[in-house]
Amino acid sequence: CRESGRKLRVLWLDAHSDCNTPDISPSGNIHGIPVANLLGLGPQPLIGLSGQTPALSAEHFCQVGLRSVDEHEKRMIRQLGLRAFDMRAIDELGMREVMHRALADVDADTHLHVSFDVDFLDPEIAPGTGTAVRGGPTYREAQLCMEMIADTGRLASLDIVELNPALDIRNQTAELVVDLVESLFGKSTLINGMLESKFLRADQYVTTSSTPGTTLGATGLGVQGAAVDFVGVDGHRLAGQRETVAHDVGHR
Repeated sequence: CRESGRKLRVLWLDAHSDCNTPDISPSGNIHGIPVANLLGLGPQPLIGLSGQTPALSAEHFCQVGLRSVDEHEKRMIRQLGLRAFDMRAIDELGMREVMHRALADVDADTHLHVSFDVDFLDPEIAPGTGTAVRGGPTYREAQLCMEMIADTGRLASLDIVELNPALDIRNQTAELVVDLVESLFGKSTLINGMLESKFLRADQYVTTSSTPGTTLGATGLGVQGAAVDFVGVDGHRLAGQRETVAHDVGHR
């Protein structure tokens, strides 16, 4: 985006704000500090990874689904001016209005990146994560969230984190994540007027990561033959998820 002059927007779907820094983090977990790092706060080896410090400014971010935020992070959110919709906002406004506001400034010149932390979802429907927090979005709320992102036609990149197959129950969470990613890439119950804008461009891509001790990867998203590989700790794909996404996305 910096090289092309395009506007970057990062939609951060997460139960946590990830605004801690190592010196004040209660847990010390490195996965609790990436937003602060991207905004130029934290150890130099991390904040300098992009070649520019800060890598991003607060106006690039919008966080949705927050419900576990440390006291220091609350102050950081206010001081940095981060846009954030916690679960109370979703309860009071509804997911439709929250997403309408979150996506309001996305236009034809926008590169929209979605950072999808699996703990964004309620653990009742997504138990396969090591950082679960009760009271997250329901299945239908999560589906609407993904469908509204797809409707913009601006999704250009995606990362998926915190899926832990070792904690999953009969592959429930992995299958749900694939289901939601299909919606994110344009799968819908009925054909609507946004179908053409939902085609994946050649520069779209997705990456995934998981908790230490597990392996989870995704490769090969494109206009034709799109595929996502979910790989378990034994190195095998989980429940044939590649074929599902390849069929539904590749034929749209």
